[in-house]
Amino acid sequence: MATLHKLNKEATIVFCQLLERLEKLKDDDHHCLRLESGGYLPLTFEQLYGGIQTPWGEGTLYSLMHWYVKEGDVMRDPDMVFVVVDNRQASNDSTDLLGIYTQSYQADNMGMYQESLFIDNSALTKFSPALNMQHCEFANMWLMNILAQGFLQ
Repeated sequence: MATLHKLNKEATIVFCQLLERLEKLKDDDHHCLRLESGGYLPLTFEQLYGGIQTPWGEGTLYSLMHWYVKEGDVMRDPDMVFVVVDNRQASNDSTDLLGIYTQSYQADNMGMYQESLFIDNSALTKFSPALNMQHCEFANMWLMNILAQGFLQ
């Protein structure tokens, strides 16, 4: 049986920094964080919605994207959606109980949209093992680049 991959520990730690920053800003109407770092495309991190049923618990969808405007349209370069299943207790910050799974990858400049996890009626129903591994490897690298490029300083 194929294995569903999640972000590695280092990438999970970076993702947690994004979650913490979003939580500090979040109110009833605001679930979006915009970050900038000189010389790079802006980065947006947004909570989409929760209540996703998975084998590991209830998940929440988050979008992370670099973007630019071309002829009045927002171009995602790229945009990834993640399913986050957080089974940590309030007093336990262990990343071992936090599962972050890549759900989709989109790059408008290449006309590309791929789903590695399929969600139907708010439930994870199946996944593509090859795309899941490919998306996860990219996300691990991308999150380390986001850290190195100074978006979280």
